[in-house]
Amino acid sequence: ERYYYRALKIRRQLRGENHSETAQSLKGLAYVMHARRQFVEAEELYKQAFSSYKTTLGLDHSNTVNVLEDLGLLYFHQKDYRQSRRYYRQALKLQEKAFGSEHPIVALTLIKLGDILSKQRAHLGARRLYEKALFIYNKHFRPDHPKIKNLERKLSEMDR
Repeated sequence: ERYYYRALKIRRQLRGENHSETAQSLKGLAYVMHARRQFVEAEELYKQAFSSYKTTLGLDHSNTVNVLEDLGLLYFHQKDYRQSRRYYRQALKLQEKAFGSEHPIVALTLIKLGDILSKQRAHLGARRLYEKALFIYNKHFRPDHPKIKNLERKLSEMDR
């Protein structure tokens, strides 16, 4: 943690607040706080990183989108599924714009959104998202690929 703070301080001095390297340090520190379950601190740092990436790299850049996913995961871990879903939906929209609607990265975000719906007991909605993700994975991977097998397992568990 202290190394991230040190790196952040140095990068702010050398690069300024709105630089992708500063954002990288903010995100790294946010990740540490998130892992330590210091959610308030992590949220603030993720939001600062998002703002910096958005300013320096643009909204469509993968680093910017990744921070949206990080925020989605942060809220998921706090069981704030409404906020989690909001950030994952933003990420999904940008991913579909960048990669198209049938890219494996899109499938992974669909699975995360399905997990949120599953936690909210909206199983029909979750199933639809999982099936859409499976359709995408089947276009890109062999039938015995672990991503396909894991998603098929998840779907079969829903039938129990």
